[in-house]
Amino acid sequence: MIDDVMTRALRRCLRSLSPLLAALPLPLLAHHSFAQFDTERTVELIGTMRALEWQNPHAWIWIDIMKSDGTSEAWGGEFGGGPSTLPRDGLTRYMIQPGDKITLALYPARDGSKAGSVAKIQLEDGRVLSFQRPMPAPVDSTSAPR
Repeated sequence: MIDDVMTRALRRCLRSLSPLLAALPLPLLAHHSFAQFDTERTVELIGTMRALEWQNPHAWIWIDIMKSDGTSEAWGGEFGGGPSTLPRDGLTRYMIQPGDKITLALYPARDGSKAGSVAKIQLEDGRVLSFQRPMPAPVDSTSAPR
C-alpha cells in the first residue's frame, strides 16, 4: 500500500513537472552562433525572389540573380529569427511573392557558399526592411586587467 501511494505521488509530481522539463532544452536549441557569417561586410544582390521559407527556427529567402554571362545563380538568405519575430521587423509572410524584384543585402557565409544572413531587403516599391542585429563589440585583450 505504501508503494502504491508513493508511486501515485511520484506520477503526480512528474506530470506537474513535465511541461517545465520539456521546455528546458528549448533555449539551448533556439540560439546558435552566427560565426559562419562574415559580419564585417555585406553582399548586395539584385534579383528575383524565388521562395520564402516561413519556418522555425529561422526563415529563409531564396533569390535568383542574373550573372554577367546571362546565367542565373541562386542565393539563400537566413533570417536571424523565425515567423514570430519577422513581423516585428516589418516582414509578413505574403509581403514578398515569388517573381518580385528585390535587393537583398547579406552578411555572406564564410565558407564561400551562395548564402548569408539577411541584413536588409529593399522591395520594388522602395521600402527597406532592416534585419541587422547589434553585434557584440570585440574584446580588447590588451586593456583587460591581468
